[in-house]
Amino acid sequence: MILTTALLAALLSNPFAPKPKPAPPAPAPAAAAAAPAPVPDALPKGLEGYGHPEVTAAMCKVINTAQSQCVLPAMTAGRYEIDAIGLSTATAAAAAPAAPAKGQTTPGKPQGAVQALTIVAGTRICGRAESPPWTSGQHALRFACEISVMSDAPMVITVVYADLNATMDPRGPGLSVRRLPWDGVVSTRPFVPQQ
Repeated sequence: MILTTALLAALLSNPFAPKPKPAPPAPAPAAAAAAPAPVPDALPKGLEGYGHPEVTAAMCKVINTAQSQCVLPAMTAGRYEIDAIGLSTATAAAAAPAAPAKGQTTPGKPQGAVQALTIVAGTRICGRAESPPWTSGQHALRFACEISVMSDAPMVITVVYADLNATMDPRGPGLSVRRLPWDGVVSTRPFVPQQ
């Protein structure tokens, strides 16, 4: 027994004996979602003195159930994405059949409820969207547009919301403005040249 213990001790202390492989490292904990990279603020030299600020919630407000606004500060230049959402719930009128057409006795199909969103940047309409008709429950209409801005004065961005045969969400339409990277393009406009 002493010989076996001594032999075992000699084998274990032998520097040339193969060493057991180390245990693999524990897997790294899952990385937290990386924060989005900040948008580069590289406005061209010709726009010195202008900023390209983030638009925070403090710069936006709900005016009423049909209108919300955000204000870009004076001396703003750059590209922005404007996102709007309107929520409405269809009323009983949305499901009611339409009145019969002239000369007919059977009522028409339900009119449905509809929604419309218009985004205005300064004095320009950026665009308008309208929902397809629906007859019951809540419906969300989303719309977005992109603007390129260079303004010495503050600029008001407004979303105007309307619906028919529906009840608007009392919180008013949602509006957010997100800064986009400056890509150097001032504007684009499609047209068909004269033939």
